Amino acid sequence: PFAAKVICGECGGFYGSKVWHSTDQYRTHIWRCNRKYTDGTFCATPHVREEALKQAFVVAFNIILGDKARYIQQFEELLPLLANTTELEAKREKLLDEQNEVEKLIRLCIEANAKAVQDQEKYESRCSELMGRRTSLSVQIITIDDEILENTACKEKIRRFLSELQKTDNILSNFEENLWNATIDNLVVRSEDEILVVFRDGTEIPVDISETK
Repeated sequence: PFAAKVICGECGGFYGSKVWHSTDQYRTHIWRCNRKYTDGTFCATPHVREEALKQAFVVAFNIILGDKARYIQQFEELLPLLANTTELEAKREKLLDEQNEVEKLIRLCIEANAKAVQDQEKYESRCSELMGRRTSLSVQIITIDDEILENTACKEKIRRFLSELQKTDNILSNFEENLWNATIDNLVVRSEDEILVVFRDGTEIPVDISETK
């Protein structure tokens, strides 16, 4: 469950799974930055035992459970704000209208040049200006589309997180993979003693893993 979920706090790369002592009684799974020995880089972040990753999640989730009511209230209030994309959609429509007008101007400019001899320098300058404006509008529209998608994705993440939080009443004593999959965004290995646990709702909880070594 940790693939593409554990991030190096130094270079931002993903941690990958390795097996130590694969053929003897000391066989163990560890996770290490995939970039640690590549491209001449050497990340100072340490390898982490799989048990430490599991324990970091258990500790962080239990911290949230200890203040469950506040977390639920806080994010239930946030959901309607994320769900409301009316302002973004209105801005998008305005940009689309402007883009259509620019398209018409480009077409008229080309048609006029085809019908009668014009100063080509002025013609090319005008077309270039209009096409630049069209490109700028396209970029703005794509940016707004991305914002709407991001809001929608964030809203869904929080809904899933809250759903699992509401269903969980007892303090976790062991790692639960289904709960992990539903609530975790990623883990960031900061040092040999600390992992930052990042939940789907954006909550970040640093966990001391020194005792799990």
